[in-house]
Amino acid sequence: LYIHDLAMPSKWELQRELAYRYLSLGVVKSALEIFERLEMWEEVVKCWQSMEKPEKGIAIVRDLLEGRKAEAEVVIARGKAGSDARKQTLDAAREAKLWALLGDLEPQNALEHYTRAWEVSKETSGRAMRSLGGYYFARGDYPNAIVSLKKAVAINPLLSRSWFILGCSYVREQQWEGAKEAFTRCVGIDDEDGESWNNLASVYLRMGE
Repeated sequence: LYIHDLAMPSKWELQRELAYRYLSLGVVKSALEIFERLEMWEEVVKCWQSMEKPEKGIAIVRDLLEGRKAEAEVVIARGKAGSDARKQTLDAAREAKLWALLGDLEPQNALEHYTRAWEVSKETSGRAMRSLGGYYFARGDYPNAIVSLKKAVAINPLLSRSWFILGCSYVREQQWEGAKEAFTRCVGIDDEDGESWNNLASVYLRMGE
């Protein structure tokens, strides 16, 4: 009697959920096949990355940047966007995300691609700044890591990983106040983050508190 009142997901939503479950279990090839069928190209790229075939991922990202491919969700979002200004904003965000993704796939050109992503987004891409922060941190350039990650957390303050790396950068530079704030944010987002609690305690010891 009440079957039509049930909010049943569509076939495509169920397939997408199945693909994500496959991915979480490490069944990457099966996930890849579903993502390709659903034209979820960013996830396809991540699958190729997991399978250690970055060149296939790079080819897809290049196709997306040059307009030979388009993600199904992006096409739908552009169709729903009312004004040209809204479409331009969506296009800029999409292009920035693709350049950041390309930076992940081409480590030798990562700095150039992440910087391009930041410029394309008109300095609104948290993804670009997170990637730049990680790039600088991995190379021991902690002052630049701090600058990039401060911009990243200003854009999206709910990602504990960004706060954590920012806190570690402050510790390397012996800036204890900044480290204290960053790790406090981490445990505020996830109060079971044992590593952040440990680092916060170490920072308080350094500060004599």
